[in-house]
Amino acid sequence: MAQKRIEEKLETFDQEISGIRVELYKLLEIEENLLSLAKSIKTGHPSRETTAVIKMHQRNSEGKIDNLWRKGRIIEQRTNI
Repeated sequence: MAQKRIEEKLETFDQEISGIRVELYKLLEIEENLLSLAKSIKTGHPSRETTAVIKMHQRNSEGKIDNLWRKGRIIEQRTNI
């Protein structure tokens, strides 16, 4: 009876350890990706992901600038009337 409880607890610990290992490998992979991204930014050779993010931000900022410019022109036209 006591032996069975001990075996069940050991099985539970084994499952927990397996889960922790999976999470550890995920963290290591994330760390590698971050290091690679940082290195590519430092060297000036951005990865595809970095380039995509930069382009997305450029498009968003250009759109905002265009909208602000149009709004300014509309306000200017209204004040000239």
